Amino acid sequence: MTQSHVSRRDRYARHRDEACAIMRRYYAAHRDECGLTIRKRSEYIRRKVRAIELNDDPESLFYVENFEEVEE
Repeated sequence: MTQSHVSRRDRYARHRDEACAIMRRYYAAHRDECGLTIRKRSEYIRRKVRAIELNDDPESLFYVENFEEVEE
């Protein structure tokens, strides 16, 4: 049997406090790993945004040698 959107939303609302408590305990127990994941994600997003900014600016093509290569 499949669940409707309403029943999933209601289940989430009923169990939200319990799920938040579980996540708080997990974060407290694994604070270093979670922080590392957040830093890696932020760095990855920064690299992607930098690549987009360089590709969107037509004048940056004149100064390609002044920019470091951004890996995909």
